[in-house]
Amino acid sequence: MGNRHNMPRKHKRTSRLLFLSVLILQILFAVFWSSQKAGFWVDELWSYGLANSYYHPYVYIEGPVEEGWVPGEYFGDYVTADTEHRFDYGSVFYNQEQDTHPPLFYMVLHTISSFFPETFSKWYGLFPNIIYFSITSILVYLWCSKLSGGNRNFALLAMIFWGFSIAAMSCVIYIRMYMLLTMWFVATLYLHSCMLMENRQSFRQLAALLLITFSGFFTHYYFSILGAFLSAGYICWLMLHKHWKRLWQYVVTMLLSLGLVWIVFPDTFVKIFGRDSNRGVQAYQNLKNASSLLPHLNTYLGIINTEMFAGHLVLFLLAAAAAAFFLRQLHIRRAENSIRTRRLSDASRREQRKEKRTEHLLVSQSACAALGIAAVDICIYTILIALIAPYQADRYIFCIFPVIAIGFTILICKIFSLTKEKKKGFQAACILLLVLVAGQWIQRTPGYLYTEKKNNVALSQQYSDKDCLYITYDYNRYLPTNNVLELQNYQRVLTVKVSGEDYMPIDSALQETMTSPVVYIDGMMNVSDVIQYITNAGGYTKSTEIYPDDKTYVIYFEK
Repeated sequence: MGNRHNMPRKHKRTSRLLFLSVLILQILFAVFWSSQKAGFWVDELWSYGLANSYYHPYVYIEGPVEEGWVPGEYFGDYVTADTEHRFDYGSVFYNQEQDTHPPLFYMVLHTISSFFPETFSKWYGLFPNIIYFSITSILVYLWCSKLSGGNRNFALLAMIFWGFSIAAMSCVIYIRMYMLLTMWFVATLYLHSCMLMENRQSFRQLAALLLITFSGFFTHYYFSILGAFLSAGYICWLMLHKHWKRLWQYVVTMLLSLGLVWIVFPDTFVKIFGRDSNRGVQAYQNLKNASSLLPHLNTYLGIINTEMFAGHLVLFLLAAAAAAFFLRQLHIRRAENSIRTRRLSDASRREQRKEKRTEHLLVSQSACAALGIAAVDICIYTILIALIAPYQADRYIFCIFPVIAIGFTILICKIFSLTKEKKKGFQAACILLLVLVAGQWIQRTPGYLYTEKKNNVALSQQYSDKDCLYITYDYNRYLPTNNVLELQNYQRVLTVKVSGEDYMPIDSALQETMTSPVVYIDGMMNVSDVIQYITNAGGYTKSTEIYPDDKTYVIYFEK
């Protein structure tokens, strides 16, 4: 009797140990790939600038860059916290009022930077992302365990599938608000599923929902899409089951969270409703362009296929179906052999029929409803993002990958559950999903590493005694932000804006510079013509490319 009593306890202990082991491995995995990050996309540098630059959101607008020469340190100051203005969140709010996004992500980044003033490190942005990733992975486990009726093995499989995916690691490595957005989205999905499946709403759940909804809106305006359709689905479920008291409690909670957003950062709704002159207006304009929907959707489906399924989603589904068919046939043969050798009693036959009815139910009806609402939510979100997003990039759909991982895990386990060989079917599902994860890493590495930029800062330091000219078109004047880490190392920097093929502004810039300048040339220009023009106008005899860059050509001119 004692041994029987200890079996569930031992099983729970083993499950917890496996969960902690996988979580630790995922954190170490995220730390490893974060350590491989060697460069930054321009938006990532804006993250640091908008978080730390004191009431000055852009390095290229309303500042000394517009007036002429600036010391190189000017660019370094943009991305680091000033000693005199540490923990100044008024500046963070101001910068985000001028920019596009809500301030929560930037507040966290500014807080960490404020502990290390006058310094820059990728880890100031990566460390919180790893924390968000860890919490999201835990939530995936808890949510999947909830959906599967406490099946820890199933939850662990879904956790592994998402947490070790290319998509998850790319989201961690990209120093923007998308990992934080993913965490809030999975948290609200888990909370809604708990309320739906437990058929109750406690005060603690509603309070947590208020906080999560507020935080989601305070992180990215795309949360308004995710949250709106998730709430609509849950409200429909409450109305269908005539839970009127819970309905008004839920609606009041949602309205309170929106009111809190308006009180703390009223500019939120100006931007969401497209009343600004930035991305909000652009989003509503894009919404009218229905002809772009199918091509953009195809692009996003390709991203999902590549970053979650190694580009072989159809192949893996066919493999799963073939394996399930094989195991099904094996079960039928074994059943036939059993019937030949012994006669089943009426009781055993009834038990067999009962098992046949129930063994396919991987999740309960309420869990199916919760997962169905989440599936509809991410489908509508993907369609809208395909219409309104300024670019077709993976970052805009990072938040839906955990739902895709859980949904696909359920699908694969459901396929194998049809075999009647439960243990072997689950083992086959595990093998298939592990092969799928391994296949991703055989084919590629995460995005946003920029390993080709690993020597750029060091190379620019070799020219620290030189002047620098940054030549770009006026409409591309944001471009120096892409190179702030290198520009900070030069003695002086002058931004030269040209129009078309009129290179006359370059002449006066060359007259002001010292001998042998470093010149950044906008990649949108006819670079060979600009190099030839500078060579002739400045009387230079030699030009050498210092390092490759994704948006500019960096040339050192000598006489």
